[in-house]
Amino acid sequence: MESKNRVEKHKNKLRFNKGHVSKAGDFVKSLFSTRKRKTISISAIVFALLIITVSIPFTRYAVLGLVVKKDVTLKVVDQSLKKPVSDAAVSLGGVEGKTDSSGTVVLKDVSVGVYELMVNKQLYTASTRAYIVPVIGATDTTPIEVKAQGRQVLVSIVDSISKVPVDSAKLSVGRATAITDKDGVATIVIPADQKAHDGVFEKDGYNVRSVKLSSDNTDKATEFTLTASGHLFYLSKSTGKINVMKSNLDGSNPEVVITGTGKERDESTSLLAARDWKYLALLARRDSEFDKVYIINTETGELITADEGSASFSFVGWSGHDFIYKVTRDTGESWDNQRQVLKAYDVESKKITSIDQALGSGTSYYDFQREDIGNPYILNNEVVYTKSWSRSAYRAGDFKMSIMSATTDGKKRVIKEVVQPQGAYVNIRFYKPQEIYAGFTDPMGKVSYYEYENGVLGGADTTTDDQFNSAYPTYLVSPDAKRVFWSEVRDGKNSLFIGDKNGASSQQIASLSDYTPYGWYTDKYILLAKNGSELYIAPTDTVLDDIHQPVKVANYHKPYLTYPGYGYGYGGQ
Repeated sequence: MESKNRVEKHKNKLRFNKGHVSKAGDFVKSLFSTRKRKTISISAIVFALLIITVSIPFTRYAVLGLVVKKDVTLKVVDQSLKKPVSDAAVSLGGVEGKTDSSGTVVLKDVSVGVYELMVNKQLYTASTRAYIVPVIGATDTTPIEVKAQGRQVLVSIVDSISKVPVDSAKLSVGRATAITDKDGVATIVIPADQKAHDGVFEKDGYNVRSVKLSSDNTDKATEFTLTASGHLFYLSKSTGKINVMKSNLDGSNPEVVITGTGKERDESTSLLAARDWKYLALLARRDSEFDKVYIINTETGELITADEGSASFSFVGWSGHDFIYKVTRDTGESWDNQRQVLKAYDVESKKITSIDQALGSGTSYYDFQREDIGNPYILNNEVVYTKSWSRSAYRAGDFKMSIMSATTDGKKRVIKEVVQPQGAYVNIRFYKPQEIYAGFTDPMGKVSYYEYENGVLGGADTTTDDQFNSAYPTYLVSPDAKRVFWSEVRDGKNSLFIGDKNGASSQQIASLSDYTPYGWYTDKYILLAKNGSELYIAPTDTVLDDIHQPVKVANYHKPYLTYPGYGYGYGGQ
């Protein structure tokens, strides 16, 4: 009987459990019965598991570190000087970086967690410490102090031309390094067992500078200069021959680029630089009895003969990398056809284009007619010049004089053309950036004036003879063509100005000066001449006074020839 009761109780228990299991199953089925319930249920389960996981400290960062990352900013300083330590290697959680000139490094996307922070730098004791990248809240920004193992030497560096501090310049002494801050200052640690150390300053856009550091100089900053990279080219006759020279922008490291042969003549030798200083045009008599036109590649030093022959060459100037010049043949008669030719030499293709040619014919001075090309000026992307006729009294015909415009590929157009009676002539004057005065003079001496600007010739009835015949500045156009540099004589001295491309909005950068404009070097520097044979350089954003003076580059050989009004290249004034 008792055994029978136990069996019955067991059956009842099984029925109870089965009922609960059935109800639980029904409940679970109901949770996943619809898409909405299924989404809510799964999210709830995942959230519950996440709460359980992150509540355990050892697993919290391991899980969240997979998805939660932070940028960590750290600063490293010298333990004794409390000054920033630049170029130090910092590692945290597998992310590495180097400190900048302020001793700061930003480590990107570091997973949250507990790590060992490591800092290493040559001649400093390695530093390690525990560091937490927290899930919530800011990271620890307490400066990391590192201990120097040698002498701390303070250095400062400035631009040799502008005299302003050079930031982010890297100084290397052996394996030790430092980077200058915004004030051009850096602290470098060097071994104390030597008094003198060789160092090197480097920065993009500047020449590499070798320096000597002393471990004894620890009280104040040792001052150095850096010079922007690049070279200036000029003529020199210091050896008795006219050589083409180059030097760094501050005049250091001068060297001969093209050695003179001794046949060069003072009265004809000229050197004109393109606005980007990649090419030079040289007019010189080097290996024959005639002058030749040469092109010098300033990057390679290659000397190319562009044009030669029994002729005289007159330089006009650079239009981009096309060099414009006029050729007048020395042989034959002055009225020979095509005796004068206006040419352009393309330095990229090494091709000569005849822009225009003068016509002519005749048998003697009693029976000739000769066309002349005169007053060529470069304006933007065109060459503007005049054409007129000379002829004997016995020559009759429909002669005309004109103002012409041409491109360097030889495409010409007539700006204005009028009948030219005997005794009439045409003249043009460059008087403003990109603007020309034109004057047509009749046989009685009456002049009709015009102004040419932006491809258009307009009347200039208010222009006087004095205005037309006045001396006008040569406006030197900057490489980016956005500014011009010129001088005006005031009280017997030169006042220097920089203005916009039209000469407006000008800033006076010098007054009562002995300097004259020579050119530009990039858009950051202007070049000046003094006493007709001294070349100087100065930053464009500095007013020259007793404190801020240009830096002398070199003494140079000034040719007899000058090119007033020529502003599309440098060295011709």
